[in-house]
Amino acid sequence: MFPSEYINRGQCTFTTTSVSLWSDTHHSKNLNNIPCGHVQNAYWQGNTVHVIMEDGWHYVYQDFGGYASKWR
Repeated sequence: MFPSEYINRGQCTFTTTSVSLWSDTHHSKNLNNIPCGHVQNAYWQGNTVHVIMEDGWHYVYQDFGGYASKWR
């Protein structure tokens, strides 16, 4: 599970190759093990982060360690 300060802030930013979660205005941490390819979108949904890749794969992260599930 993500630490509460990240969940409460609910801010997620992304580039084509990384996803950052923010705990406050000045501190962020990247998700680990982003799949190869380009990130098309990333957003919070409840306590999880959803990462959608350009190739149509959808990854769900429950913590910083890596994705918990995926589908296409």
